Amino acid sequence: MASAGSSLAVDNVQKTISPGGTQTFKLTLTTTNSGTGTLTWWSDAGISAAIDGDADGSHSFTISSPNTFTLEVNADPTIVDGTEYITTVMYSGGDCLDANGNSKPSCRVALGALVTPGVITPEVSTVGLMSVGIIGLIGLVKLRRKN
Repeated sequence: MASAGSSLAVDNVQKTISPGGTQTFKLTLTTTNSGTGTLTWWSDAGISAAIDGDADGSHSFTISSPNTFTLEVNADPTIVDGTEYITTVMYSGGDCLDANGNSKPSCRVALGALVTPGVITPEVSTVGLMSVGIIGLIGLVKLRRKN
């Protein structure tokens, strides 16, 4: 097994998130490289992500192994409950090692945000229409009992 190389790890590969909510992940890059590095990322539709405040899909940094980063994931309010949305982060500094110690050109980690039900509040007009319907049904039952 090689002793040199790079690895990208995350504190927890799956966390729950509510529609419209935010979740954070801690990323740790360990590398024998020096100079500057770049992390790139992409997410499923309905999820936006930022690393240390950069939301454009790319984050450049000075390597000081280990480097730690905060990935903030934001869920669109219209995303579907019970669905897992994936954000993939990649370090392309080269000399990355896989689980078997083999060298690869990039390190990747996939993070899941599992959507949990948010609080659902009916609109006022819906509550009003339901109330009118219930009152009408009560009146209909009373009218039938009279006859």
